[in-house]
Amino acid sequence: MHTKKIIYNLHTFLLFLIFCGTTTYIRAAENTTKNGEASRDSVMKNKLFYFFEVITSETKVTKGLERNKLLKEIFIAQINRTVQSQRYCKSGKCYSASIRLSDKEIAAAGVELLKILQNTKTKSRIVGKLKESSYYNLFHDLNDTAFIHKVWEYNAEGINRIFHVYLGGNPPKRYAAIDSISYKQDDPGFVKKVDSAFTVIIASLKNKSHVPFCELSLKLALAVLEINGRDEAARYEPLTEGYNARSFMDVKTIDWDSYRYSMLLVPGFGPEKDGVRLHEKGIARCKMAAERFKRGWAPFIMVSGGHVYPFRTPFSEAVEMRRYLIEELNIPENAIIIEPHARHTTTNIRNASRLLYRFGMPDTKKGLVVTDAAQTKMIESLDARCMRELGYVPYIDVKVLNENEVEFSPSPQVFQINLEDILDP
Repeated sequence: MHTKKIIYNLHTFLLFLIFCGTTTYIRAAENTTKNGEASRDSVMKNKLFYFFEVITSETKVTKGLERNKLLKEIFIAQINRTVQSQRYCKSGKCYSASIRLSDKEIAAAGVELLKILQNTKTKSRIVGKLKESSYYNLFHDLNDTAFIHKVWEYNAEGINRIFHVYLGGNPPKRYAAIDSISYKQDDPGFVKKVDSAFTVIIASLKNKSHVPFCELSLKLALAVLEINGRDEAARYEPLTEGYNARSFMDVKTIDWDSYRYSMLLVPGFGPEKDGVRLHEKGIARCKMAAERFKRGWAPFIMVSGGHVYPFRTPFSEAVEMRRYLIEELNIPENAIIIEPHARHTTTNIRNASRLLYRFGMPDTKKGLVVTDAAQTKMIESLDARCMRELGYVPYIDVKVLNENEVEFSPSPQVFQINLEDILDP
């Protein structure tokens, strides 16, 4: 059968119109519109799959990706599988099994990618950009060839993980109660949205004479997350604007020698009931931080927590704590920094450290976690969990001062992208 007929003899244009009219993706009630000009998809792509941003940033490399014979075969095979799956798949699990990259394809693509980057200067330049970002810290000890191969496999497996969880309906490796698919994977409405979205994606590629082999996988993965309303990683970005704009500017004027700590970090606590904006434990933690702020311990209170509990909540823990600090505890807006993405205690500290570096705050000055006794006890023995969930410990040292206070110093490793946590990589 002629390849073009297989690929492009798709649904009618009417289906495209239906798609435009019916895919009102699940959105959080909180206004999480981007602060800057970057699109939601571009933010998601950058935070999840920065590797592809880098390798397609050089014209020669991009042309190599487009024209490589084996990579084109992998691309065509995947697009054919996607089209074929639209004819018989009645569930997300069926789609997931069909469109995922096979282990054999991932291995073969890695070999071809290294051939394209065989020019030493080009390879060194690509590796340099990737290492400079610190997004793949865990692989920095590998030589250039092994580094590229490992980062490629890591990203390919991350794409497959999106299909596995948010299309196939399989539970994520951890925290299924809050991080799972938004639908039943065999719900007819969900399957229809998937079919419609995939039709539009394939149609968008049909007039391109050259397409990087990874583009289809990326577009399909991002579409799956959007259908699920799982764009948590892109919400509130860039974090130097919006709620944080004033505090970001004020960082430049701080006399850091006047303060004991760089920040007072307040981890959120998710409400258990729908419609509840802020849990009483979150309120208690805010009160403790406000007391210490008014004593002049730190120039900023950083509130940390995303859209976590209950499942698919419209409320961000960080945003709600910020609101409470301002409206009830009279803390100035410019003294509060929101970190609205963390979903767990491990990432409260990791993400706070990321913002510390991003804001240009001194990493030589310790931060202070202000929380309750239960979480303090958890933090005291957090190293093993961090290694298990992140692959590293996101602080250089941590010291419990008392049941409500924990000192920590940030680790430069915190920028490592974690593709096992798609909602907060």
